[in-house]
Amino acid sequence: GPGAHLAVVASVVAGAFIDTSTWVGSEYTPARAPNSLWWVNFPEYEAEVAEELRHAQRAFGFPMVRVFLHTLAFEHLGQSTHAEYLNRFLDIAATAGMRVGLVLFDDAWNHGEDLPHAGMTGASAACVPTECCPRAPDGFVGYRGCSNGCWFANPQDHQRGDLQAANRSYLEETFQTYVEAIVAPLVNDSRVLFWEVFNEPCEWRHYAANICTKFEVETSTILKEAAYAWVKNLDPSTPVISCWAEHNNTFSDILDVHLYNSDFVSWNQQVFSECNSSSPSSCSRGAVVTEAGARWFQGAGADMGSPITVLNYLRGLKDAQAPFVPGVMLAWELMVGNSNTRWIGGPPCAPATTTAREPMVPWCGLLFPDGTPVSYTEAGLVRHHVTGRDPFLFLRTWLEDKGNLTGDEYLTVNRSWSW
Repeated sequence: GPGAHLAVVASVVAGAFIDTSTWVGSEYTPARAPNSLWWVNFPEYEAEVAEELRHAQRAFGFPMVRVFLHTLAFEHLGQSTHAEYLNRFLDIAATAGMRVGLVLFDDAWNHGEDLPHAGMTGASAACVPTECCPRAPDGFVGYRGCSNGCWFANPQDHQRGDLQAANRSYLEETFQTYVEAIVAPLVNDSRVLFWEVFNEPCEWRHYAANICTKFEVETSTILKEAAYAWVKNLDPSTPVISCWAEHNNTFSDILDVHLYNSDFVSWNQQVFSECNSSSPSSCSRGAVVTEAGARWFQGAGADMGSPITVLNYLRGLKDAQAPFVPGVMLAWELMVGNSNTRWIGGPPCAPATTTAREPMVPWCGLLFPDGTPVSYTEAGLVRHHVTGRDPFLFLRTWLEDKGNLTGDEYLTVNRSWSW
């Protein structure tokens, strides 16, 4: 039970610098699952979860994974069964040598049928047992060519109350129990690495860009701030974080950054935005890049932060004695599977994508379902970064060496940059 894993760890003090350099991993959804509703069918996935995490540990040496929960799964299972499944998952991860960062709420992608755009799908209590995702006669799950086509925002818009106006009281009454029921039993559990209260919450800039509706921005803002307070009030021993990485935000112990590019000047601007010098003591907070790029092969005009390039950047930070080296969750997710993030586009997706060819190189994902790494070079570089042991007889990445870091497309750290 959870009691066997309790750690005597001082609770995180708000505003204290937190070193995330050992937080190296990726988001985990079982390869066969299309979204975070897989939790309702946990017993059917349990054996393959154990196998996939063992493969990941052997290939990459990851010390952690990032995992999404969903309120619809919690409601379907009930508090007791949900807690049992989560505990069993944490045991599996611990056996594989991994701690887990748990994500409580999420605004990506589908908020409901045609929300926020026509062509979006939705999830409801009625379809939760099938994970609310179509399955073709040939076995294909989801929408061919559509990245994350069945990934459902948590909560869905219909769970948030009257769509005409955000109601703070309703949101707090509805979701505080969910948050506290999950966090309280694990508040000092060493298997949990961090609590991420909200992934990619809708903000007014997303409303202006026609990505989110006004209702979604208002309800997500209420939940983001309230959920941070609910978790902090339980005095957890691990950090409580949330997107986005706005300077001086008040709802995250660490700057929670998402970057899908190889412009590492912009990475530095976000990661070190609260540092005044090259000393960690000058930084108000540390940072973690919970989504650290993707590969460039699927129609992208430039490298979007492929794992090798990101790892080269981290090496450059070490060599340049940056204030700190951030943790990274590489290539969005661990498994190449039915979330379909091996493609780059969507959602929503045009009907023509139903005939899309399988990509030769996945946009996201590090490990094929049979346990084979997408790239043995990536896997070796990850192990080198995590363990410090060099597994290569010879390696040439064609990235800039640490002594000459100017004029290259895959720019890492330039000595003239300030922190």
